[in-house]
Amino acid sequence: MGNTVEYSEISNAAMEIIRIANINTLPVNLQLILDACNIVAMSFQESQRRKAWTRITNDGVSCFHKGSGKWVFTILYDGALPPCQVRWAIAIEFGHFVLKHHELSLITNQEDIEARYFATQLLMPLVMLRRFNDCTALEIADLCEVPLDAADSCVQCISLLYETNRQLELNAM
Repeated sequence: MGNTVEYSEISNAAMEIIRIANINTLPVNLQLILDACNIVAMSFQESQRRKAWTRITNDGVSCFHKGSGKWVFTILYDGALPPCQVRWAIAIEFGHFVLKHHELSLITNQEDIEARYFATQLLMPLVMLRRFNDCTALEIADLCEVPLDAADSCVQCISLLYETNRQLELNAM
C-alpha cells in the first residue's frame, strides 16, 4: 500500500470481497469469505494437535503451510479467546493477506493499522450499517459480532463521516 495508509483503497478492497461473496446481511459470514478464497483458519490448539506448528503468543498469525501437496494460506488464532475476538483476529490476518503484507518479512505498525482498518470495513461495513441509525458501540458489537473496542472505533468513524458530510452540505449552501 505504500508509505501512507490509503483508506479508500482498503475500504474498496473489503467492499469488493463482500460483493463477490454476495454477502448482504450482518454479521458478515467470515467463513464463507475464507472458503471462497481457499484460506484455512484454525486455532493454535488445533494446529498443535496436528503437530503443524508450535504455540505462538499472539491473538492471531498467518502463514503458508503445505497441505495436500500445495501451499495454503493459513490463519492461526487463539481458540481460548471469545468468539468475537476470534472473528476480529481472523479478519485482521485476512486483511494482511488481501493487502499483501505476507510478502514482507515483518509486519510494520502501519501495516497493522491497515489490516485493522480492513477488518473494520469487512466486519462492520458502513454501507450495511447505514440501515441502523444512531447505533451505539454495544449495538454494533452485538450486531456484527466484534469486540466492543472495535465497534467503538467504528462509531467514531461514522461520527466523523456524518460530521464531514454535514460540513460539506453547509458549505454547498
